Amino acid sequence: MSAKNFEGWWMGHVVEINRVAGLSVTELRSETARLAPESAPLGQRCLREWLEGLR
Repeated sequence: MSAKNFEGWWMGHVVEINRVAGLSVTELRSETARLAPESAPLGQRCLREWLEGLR
């Protein structure tokens, strides 16, 4: 999932996120921007390999 796609999720769960001590949407947004470019292709690969294994 791209960082852009997570934005709607953050906004939809902002109340729950703000209830967690030491966690904020701002921090999550920053971490997502940093990690998403590398993580998205790895997640796609993992899903593809898993699906292929179901055959």
